[in-house]
Amino acid sequence: SNIVDQFWIRGTDLLAGTDVALYLYKGREWNSGVSLARVFGNALELHLEAVVRRVRSRELPTFVALGGPAGTTLTPLWKERRVDRLVGKTLVGGQYTFPNGLNLIAEYFYNGDGLTTGEWATLFDGLALSRRSLDESGSPLPGGPNLSRVFALRANQLLTPAESGQHYVFFRASGSLPLDRELALAGFYLLNLQDGSGTLSGEAGYRVWRGLEGVLTFDLFYGPRRSEFGSLPVRSSVRVSLRYAF
Repeated sequence: SNIVDQFWIRGTDLLAGTDVALYLYKGREWNSGVSLARVFGNALELHLEAVVRRVRSRELPTFVALGGPAGTTLTPLWKERRVDRLVGKTLVGGQYTFPNGLNLIAEYFYNGDGLTTGEWATLFDGLALSRRSLDESGSPLPGGPNLSRVFALRANQLLTPAESGQHYVFFRASGSLPLDRELALAGFYLLNLQDGSGTLSGEAGYRVWRGLEGVLTFDLFYGPRRSEFGSLPVRSSVRVSLRYAF
């Protein structure tokens, strides 16, 4: 049955100048969390968020021995593995606002459900082998190109940028120009501490009329080929958009 009994309990309070929020959720599994935030003076704010949930299984990249015309060959596959353990996620950081309006944010994110360094290596080995299977004639992998496509497509489905690793740091700077308050600028930097890859982004927004804003955004991705952001199919992107706030 797809019907799942659920309940949710959440409580908030202000304790010794600190905003505290606690929650407990029960669906298919238990999930609990806490968030803390405190403001010091008129410029500095520190915050922490932590979540713990129970994980019964994980789908991970691996190699299995399959038989083919050329004999037994190691083939990359995604397999469900039973783990049955508690997994934690934590975000800790702060922000500071200067008198001129410049705002700086720095955060560290730990994802206990992310891929380990060894699991990243298995993933990239599997993708490299799949790529060779698709490029070469004769289908060197059992299952041929179709099996190789399945492995690569499943990786795209399961892996979310900035959430698939275990350790990240994030920085943001934003503000407006003293001579033109209609122009808002922001810069972002995200770094995967496991493999040294990252993304550098910038955004410029200009208020054209009341709630209408034109926005120019660019992203630069860098890192070794066998890394989270270095393995992306693009190295840069530029977007132009319009936003309207009602």
